[in-house]
Amino acid sequence: MLAALLTLTNHLFFTLTIYTTSDLPFVVFSAAAIYFLYRYVTTAAADAEQRGKVPPLAYLAGSGVFTGLMMLQKPSGAMIALGMGIWLLISVFNWRALTAPEHRLSTTWHSLRRVVVLAGVWTAIALVVLSPYLARNVALFGKPVYSTESYDAWVLGYRGDSGEAWHDIYRVYTPELGGPGLPDRSWILRWGFDYTYAKFRTQVQALREYLVPAWSGLPAALAGEDGYLPLLSRNEEKNLLTPAGIWLAWIGMVAALRSRWRLLSLLLLAFAPYTVFLLTYWRTNEERYFLMVMPWLYLLAAWMIWAGYDRLSAIGQRRWSPLALILVGVVGTAIVQPSWGPIATKVQVEPQQWSPDVQAYRWIEENVPPATVIMTRNPWQLNWHTERPAVMIPNTADKGLLFGLARHYEAEYLVFETLQRIKGDGARTLAPLIGAADAQVGDVIDGFEVVYASPTPDNRVLIYRFPDSFVETAE
Repeated sequence: MLAALLTLTNHLFFTLTIYTTSDLPFVVFSAAAIYFLYRYVTTAAADAEQRGKVPPLAYLAGSGVFTGLMMLQKPSGAMIALGMGIWLLISVFNWRALTAPEHRLSTTWHSLRRVVVLAGVWTAIALVVLSPYLARNVALFGKPVYSTESYDAWVLGYRGDSGEAWHDIYRVYTPELGGPGLPDRSWILRWGFDYTYAKFRTQVQALREYLVPAWSGLPAALAGEDGYLPLLSRNEEKNLLTPAGIWLAWIGMVAALRSRWRLLSLLLLAFAPYTVFLLTYWRTNEERYFLMVMPWLYLLAAWMIWAGYDRLSAIGQRRWSPLALILVGVVGTAIVQPSWGPIATKVQVEPQQWSPDVQAYRWIEENVPPATVIMTRNPWQLNWHTERPAVMIPNTADKGLLFGLARHYEAEYLVFETLQRIKGDGARTLAPLIGAADAQVGDVIDGFEVVYASPTPDNRVLIYRFPDSFVETAE
């Protein structure tokens, strides 16, 4: 209960509950999949009278269902499933059969067959749940797993993390339009060793900031030149669990080596392939990619808090129990208190910042026909709020190419939101439209008519209608 409370009051997890992304169900389903797999192995290994009313195979089936649901949220969840599968094979196999003096071959064969059957059942259930997604991708794209991030992965991070570098993924890459070709793994050779190593080092550093505690202010003889112990975090504010929480979680991991080694081994094997995948293929420098670890780290931290309570309350025939309970409250408050400020900002400040965008989307709902295509920097956001088809503003300095793509997709409106503006060449190409801070409805700028302008003096959303002649020539 304490671990759940700490997780829910963490500002990063709280953000998942108010943002419409797949990260929240990914965290929930991955936690359930790991828990049910752990329960299967521990229940199957227990004596018959200790197993309880739920049969072990029910836990295995439940883990398979949640594993499939986890991969439905994010295909990268397959990396977690891979680690879980390896742990299942290791845990179920009868290793004593290899050293049995009699019937070694038959016993080993029986154990191998049992392992394959159980792993096959677990995998089959997960794939049945995932199969509609795989079938859809095969029908639409010709392969079971398809994502534009398979192209983004070879672009993001190689030129750093600035706004302009990030907008490289919105450039035009198709050779038919003069682009350099769709990014793939061969692009590592284009970037070269220095850029590739710089990206990898950035990902390792981000991983360290999220999951490793910080310890600053040590004597120079113990710490490095920056005042921190080697390998520890350099920024405690980026710790997923706040400073007190991450330290308790690590202490819990050390304690688990003795009494909870089976659970700890499952967590390490489950998240190791996923972490390697992020470090070498995708990226780690965004907190939400590691929030599925948070419930388990908080579980270890809560274990240590209650262990301290038990030790202290046991002194003097439990006369110290009230003090021990106060200590639990103090430590718990120390863990959650750093999240109060960010949560307050999310609740009180951010709605005002998003308000101009939401008002503009409401205008689109009321004034733009449902099938009208809109070009914007945030097509996913606009599509969610308005249910209108949306396409990305390409990041190109070629105005003819930009307008040609708009014609190809039959875009009729061009939207500039407030919080996420376009950057790079695209912003410079459309600078007269973006910079029209005093534009009013009815104004015409470079042939584009202003059809909506936020009624606020600052943070204005501007919506333009493409010229009529432009729309009529749509291909």
